[in-house]
Amino acid sequence: MDEVFSLDMMSASFQNILFVTATDIHPHYIILKVVLSFFSLLFHLPINNMFSIIIGKLNSLIPLILLIDFALVKLRKDFGWLFSSIFIFLIVTMPKMMLYGFKNSNVFVGNIFHNFKFLFAYKNIVKSDNKNLALITLFSLMGVYTHYSME
Repeated sequence: MDEVFSLDMMSASFQNILFVTATDIHPHYIILKVVLSFFSLLFHLPINNMFSIIIGKLNSLIPLILLIDFALVKLRKDFGWLFSSIFIFLIVTMPKMMLYGFKNSNVFVGNIFHNFKFLFAYKNIVKSDNKNLALITLFSLMGVYTHYSME
């Protein structure tokens, strides 16, 4: 149902999307509209067709790729290759994560913010710092405003 609603929203203007989703905290519709508009202009295709479904599903994979990149760059630097490899293995093999990886959903975006929050919480435990506290607060707020489950 979420995918159908998301793709139906793509036929609306940016103003309409903002108006209809004003009570919803998910920025997913705006991100999807920007990506679909870009590819629509690039390939001269209308937004409401099979092409938009494919691009919408590929758009949902971007956060998964960013989460793997986070593990390869940041976690590897702070905790080593073994920890980073285990993290990637667990992310890629979790059934629900793979399910959401191919849906028009913003669960992965919230997951990225959640992981950043925990990284800086750990750093704050190791070395208390105002910068770490500010980053914990920032990523917590970004997570909450991305998906309800990040509260």
